[in-house]
Amino acid sequence: MTWSSHIAIPETIKPEIILGTEATISPASGAEVPFKDGTVYTVNSKAGTTKQYTLKIDFRQQEPSAWTLAGGETYRKGLIQKKTNPARGGTYAIDNLWLSFENTRVYFVSATDETEYTAEIIYMGSPTVTPYTEYGIYYFLPENMPVGMYDLRIKNGAYTLQNTNVDNQYKISVIEPDTFNTANYGFPVTKQTGETLEVRGGMMNTVTSVELYLNSNATVTYPVEIVSTTSYRAVLKIPAGIPAGTYDRMRFKRGAATSNFAYTVTIK
Repeated sequence: MTWSSHIAIPETIKPEIILGTEATISPASGAEVPFKDGTVYTVNSKAGTTKQYTLKIDFRQQEPSAWTLAGGETYRKGLIQKKTNPARGGTYAIDNLWLSFENTRVYFVSATDETEYTAEIIYMGSPTVTPYTEYGIYYFLPENMPVGMYDLRIKNGAYTLQNTNVDNQYKISVIEPDTFNTANYGFPVTKQTGETLEVRGGMMNTVTSVELYLNSNATVTYPVEIVSTTSYRAVLKIPAGIPAGTYDRMRFKRGAATSNFAYTVTIK
């Protein structure tokens, strides 16, 4: 069975199978089966012979284009990373991706010992809203990934992509965040009092307090509870007492330092 990889993939299918005169088949023609390799069909002919056929899905995937970089890169943990094609069709940028999360893996291979670390994909496809402003794939580095030198690879369906410039593979330097930063991701959200939300970024464990407020009335703020932090994320709780409504800013305080972040939270 053939299936275009650019068509939405169902969980099940109902194959219609044409049989010879008085032959029978199990599972029956039109029966719902999983959309994956392995379903075995048993055909019994009028003469009493039996033959089995195994369902195999043949994906017809267009070969995606990889990127070409003539030098190394530096990635900071906790921040959104991406491989994109700003112009769509550019010679040296990623393109023709099969936009399937289930069939895509972004991972890094250590230059030291070839250990693989799988990234968290957060978006694939064409531009929509900030921060997804270019066609491509967006992801977070895995938190358990040590600092060091790596090669980036993207397995997309039947193909595995990496820098086409072989001399510059294994030249991605992964480092810890060196300044406080919030990742433009994970909002808008709707919460009730007592519920939690998560903010991603760098050096989040330096935060000492967080406030919600409206940009149009920045002098009226409402503190939220810090449940937990790591260098790469903060879990915050909406306490009782915050009036219902939509707030479009967060203020992160770190001692004497303050950072304001456009992050929309609607409280019911």
